[in-house]
Amino acid sequence: MEQLIDILKYYLDYTELNSIIEDGEVLPEGSIGGSIELLSEDFNFSKLGSFHFGLIGVSENRNTENTETFQAPNKVRTALYRLFQVNTKMKLIDLGNLKEAKTPNDTYFALRDLIEAMLENNIIPIIMGGGQDLTYAQFKAYKHIQKQVNLTAIDSFIDLGDIATPFHARSYIGKILTEEGEQLFNFANLASQQYLISPATFDMMEKLFFDVHSLGEIHQNIENAEPIIRDSHLVSFDISAIRMSEAPGTKFASPNGLFGNEACQLAWYAGISENVASFGLYEINPALDHRERTSILAAQIIWHFIDGYYHRVNDFPIFDGSKHELLMYDVNVLEHTIQFIYSKSSGRWWMKIPMTPDKKNDEMIIACNYEDYRMANEGDVPDRLWRIYQKIN
Repeated sequence: MEQLIDILKYYLDYTELNSIIEDGEVLPEGSIGGSIELLSEDFNFSKLGSFHFGLIGVSENRNTENTETFQAPNKVRTALYRLFQVNTKMKLIDLGNLKEAKTPNDTYFALRDLIEAMLENNIIPIIMGGGQDLTYAQFKAYKHIQKQVNLTAIDSFIDLGDIATPFHARSYIGKILTEEGEQLFNFANLASQQYLISPATFDMMEKLFFDVHSLGEIHQNIENAEPIIRDSHLVSFDISAIRMSEAPGTKFASPNGLFGNEACQLAWYAGISENVASFGLYEINPALDHRERTSILAAQIIWHFIDGYYHRVNDFPIFDGSKHELLMYDVNVLEHTIQFIYSKSSGRWWMKIPMTPDKKNDEMIIACNYEDYRMANEGDVPDRLWRIYQKIN
């Protein structure tokens, strides 16, 4: 905790309520702004461990074409403060904005250190960017915490980029693969739009056995995204994944995209996942935001992420004194016995997959859904299971 306190004192500019809320505006009782704790010079740091979430603004915009994203954190704050609390148990502290650094790399290092210290103290960072290149720092924070990391991006693009060109918001996945490829176990991109993505990028995703799920798939059955997000350790949300009519405030706005309620649903899935430990919301450009629709929707996305957290049931199948009733079904798939596990508490499914002999662990447990079980039981190989097998064998 001492390291986190030192970082908070050194790296952050504290938020002042009068800079967020308009003069004369009175926030109603029960609103987030009326009850949120603000980090300040006089803050009692002994209370820090009691918070579940820490709100962080990052104005870094030097590696994105959305050059006005530096205004986004406070715009989203204003909209968020006007919403009502999720519940009376809600423990959210506004840590302020990361101080402006000399270079983008300095920003990445500072944000990495801050997120890592928060993770070590079980405080979930909610990052309001800034460009989506900040996902690189968000990922790097897991270096000493998680041996293998699953990253989910909600994005109409796949930001693989070209390692031969300078790093920018459209190439953060390529940079992670180049520098930390062994630690990245799975990358999933949700709500991609094929006409915006080169065939070479799709080919690379296939070769790496990563999950790419199109906008059409999300529209058709959004519940299929839940197991993917459930297995994730961090989520990066590019606001341009939402259609222009509902989120115009980004340079990459498109006529097609997620509906606002779908964006909130995906954020809620991230909240209920016991694995997701950080959530980033990026590429909001207030200069392009008509009637502040994008900032308002961004605040609602954050609200749904927090609400999801308070609906966690912690029924991951650990088989050791679990209070949740779990049902097991053995199915022969790919010449192995796969155990499908169903939780009666939440209605969620997992599959226990045997590892090859040269691996340190004997098995791994992966989130899935009933459709995966049904397919396996009928002799078909679920796509998610097949991809995992390609990675571990």
